[in-house]
Amino acid sequence: MASEILYPTGIAAVNAKDNLRVFFQSPTGQIRQTEHSNGWKGGNIGTAIGTARYNTPLTAAATANLRDIHVFCLTSFNTIMQRTYSPQWGWFHGDINYSGIQVAPYSKLAAAYSLNDDDDLRIYAQKTDDTIQEWQWSLSGGWIKGDNLGKALPGTAITVTRYNSPSGPAIRVYVQHDNRDIVQKCYNTGKGWYDMDQVIVSKAPFRAAFAVTSFSNNRPDEISLRLYWVNSDGGFWQWCWGSSGFRDERKMEGPVLPASQIAAISWDGTPDLRVYYQGGTNNAGITEWWYGQGAVTSVGKTGKNPLPPA
Repeated sequence: MASEILYPTGIAAVNAKDNLRVFFQSPTGQIRQTEHSNGWKGGNIGTAIGTARYNTPLTAAATANLRDIHVFCLTSFNTIMQRTYSPQWGWFHGDINYSGIQVAPYSKLAAAYSLNDDDDLRIYAQKTDDTIQEWQWSLSGGWIKGDNLGKALPGTAITVTRYNSPSGPAIRVYVQHDNRDIVQKCYNTGKGWYDMDQVIVSKAPFRAAFAVTSFSNNRPDEISLRLYWVNSDGGFWQWCWGSSGFRDERKMEGPVLPASQIAAISWDGTPDLRVYYQGGTNNAGITEWWYGQGAVTSVGKTGKNPLPPA
């Protein structure tokens, strides 16, 4: 039932080869999980993994094969909360809960693992001075404060992706500036942060929802980025970047509710992409958009609509 899904809800997604999980918030504050593995299931009260502040932002990161999953949200005190899954223990409180990291009440969240190292997890949030702050986790050091990425629009969406570039591991973070431009902030191992204000989308809607994903093509040194954002025309758009020189920007198939959040995932190899958002089916239901085998069109195709429990 769509009445089990908050509108608007934060949305987060993680994936492995044959499995994916989508997280959302219920009207009672529960963070719930919908899963696809030989079919869709879940999303009901029995899949709740924890309770967070009402209208919390959500982000998730996972190691290979979804062995370890981390879902981040905010408490009623606007501190970052982590729910962690492992096959041995199920869902439990993550280490960041004991750090008392307080962020702006309007902060969004973004998190990502290194592709090379299960001992390198990073999360990004907006502080009360409106700057974007990074925190880093390792097994030996726990959570420590990382770099500060500068000021952004208060309440901006934050999204991050990590990939292996020909020059080594890379991070790309996207935020919105006061002038409504969505900008890219770049990090490469050995070089640090650079090119911090590269405009990707000019004059996006105020506090637009957006999400990024990256994948390697049939050659591991060919990297592709896809940024999706909710536009003011009732739909969502895709920005494409490829290390081979490919560039494109266009509207995708499917209506999106104005206040919807958005999440994106992808698989390496032949492009295979999924985007999740609230499209209005059964009021607050979450819709899947996909591009890949069976949906190779310039605007993609609506997939599962709606996801359970709607």
